[in-house]
Amino acid sequence: MAAPPFRGNSGFFVWVSDEALAGIKPGMLPGGGIEVQVLDHGYAEQYEKKTGKKADFFTTNGDVFAVKSSKMTPFPPVSPNGSRSFPRRT
Repeated sequence: MAAPPFRGNSGFFVWVSDEALAGIKPGMLPGGGIEVQVLDHGYAEQYEKKTGKKADFFTTNGDVFAVKSSKMTPFPPVSPNGSRSFPRRT
């Protein structure tokens, strides 16, 4: 059986205004808000194989980051590129 296609962008959207959801079509992100990332654990490996880039700016579950026009100051631990908060291990 062939490997599944390169996919995996999913998550929970929070602090999303009604305006950010207006006119949203299936498969599109809201126009703003905060996302809590949920990916299958093989996504990082697929990303690296497809792009040739190291997948160090995201993890597979629990990253918190701003979507499109929203602004957010990441809280520790922060991704290497400073764009998102990584989950804490407890």
